[in-house]
Amino acid sequence: MRNDNDLYVNFTSLNNNEDWNDTYSLYKENIEVFSEVIEKIMNNYKITKIQARDTVLYELMSSNYGKEHKKLLYSQDRFKWLIIYLITMFGIFLNSLMSIFIVYKNIKKDVLFEEMFAKEGWNVRFYVYITKILIHKPISQAILYTHPGVNKDFFNKSIDKWDGEVINRRYSSVIFGFKESCTVIYNDFFYFYKLFKLSKNVNVTYIYLRIIRKYLVYSSQIKNIKADVLVAAGDYYWNPIKYFVYKKNIKNIILLQHNFKNEYLHNRLFQYCDFYYAHSNQAIEKLEGIPFAKKYSIGSFQLVPFLEKEPIEYDVIFINQTVNDDLTNVWHTLNQKQLIDNFYLLIKNFKLYLEQHSEIKAVYIAKNEAINYEPSMTVKQDYKDLPNIEFMGTYGPKTFELIKKSKLIINMYSSVGFEAYGLDKKVLWVNYNRCCDTFNYDVENEDVHVIINDTSYEAFEEKINLLLSDNK
Repeated sequence: MRNDNDLYVNFTSLNNNEDWNDTYSLYKENIEVFSEVIEKIMNNYKITKIQARDTVLYELMSSNYGKEHKKLLYSQDRFKWLIIYLITMFGIFLNSLMSIFIVYKNIKKDVLFEEMFAKEGWNVRFYVYITKILIHKPISQAILYTHPGVNKDFFNKSIDKWDGEVINRRYSSVIFGFKESCTVIYNDFFYFYKLFKLSKNVNVTYIYLRIIRKYLVYSSQIKNIKADVLVAAGDYYWNPIKYFVYKKNIKNIILLQHNFKNEYLHNRLFQYCDFYYAHSNQAIEKLEGIPFAKKYSIGSFQLVPFLEKEPIEYDVIFINQTVNDDLTNVWHTLNQKQLIDNFYLLIKNFKLYLEQHSEIKAVYIAKNEAINYEPSMTVKQDYKDLPNIEFMGTYGPKTFELIKKSKLIINMYSSVGFEAYGLDKKVLWVNYNRCCDTFNYDVENEDVHVIINDTSYEAFEEKINLLLSDNK
């Protein structure tokens, strides 16, 4: 094993994280192979060994998540991947010819806000509160509209609640810059033979293709754009490659924490930036792989417009749980059947409570259209005769509006439960039979706000009544 300290990391907060230990073990077992790829990336992109190492580790981590990606990572069909690599290079060549007809005009802004969704996106949830401060200052601003995929908004230049300039670079997902495409062909075309040799134990060709694609996408997104500051609320979309590509044109990159930092590695690792604004010190402690960034605990920008108290309209908000989604694709150790069973046990107890306490006014909320899918539909049908509960599809601001007007939130593992604390609300975490331990949301110890062992209706009623009371 090589004795180069820059090839290794020591993420102490992840010592007990099975996904990270699995990924890092694979990396160390093949350190000689990966060190050659790291050297190649350093030479190609003129970056440091640590940046190149983190680039490889990030892609290895991402490939090790999800069943389909993992199959590709461990594919032993080297000849097949050699052909895929050559076809990809030919595709990049054709792309370079197409990109000759794309004009990237020069753009200079003081502040850019990265957006990936035209409707109910990050601008509505985060940026509008920042721009209110900047609007009366001589600061040029624009939305940089990006996404690594194609959908119906491919050519859209209209962003929810944004009246300023929109720089749409979504086409960069499929049309890369001419210069960057030629650079990849020049640097990497004849690398196929080396990758073929290196891919005996792990599919290094697949890892390298992922890196090439990201380099081309990000280079095209930021081509001919310069700014003093870029603000991004999609912190988990940032990675080492994106940072060093964007950093060529952007002086300061600011990431805003989007969701609660659970054990999911994409929420915690290699979110390269210059400044990171986190919800809490706890969130900062969970971040690994960005030692050079300055980190600040400030709370969530999403909550800014909801901090003033309003009259209470609801007693209880019940948060829908995504128990029917394929959660094991990310949380490999999850017993999903147990999770589903315990969610419906909670649903049963809550229905009994509403039947016996007709004075209680409740709302069942699910994320937007999820209100029309399982398990929401089944719950709605089961509760149809109850007059004291409403069913609503919500997202972002609308969710916080409801929480602000409520007394108590009932939750299993949604991050909304933690955001409710920022609005000074009580939250009952239900972890029946420890079905949610895999999410590590610090609800493993039963107390006034956490119910685990006693799944009876009586225990549930007692907790609800206590939390709805004025008892401090």
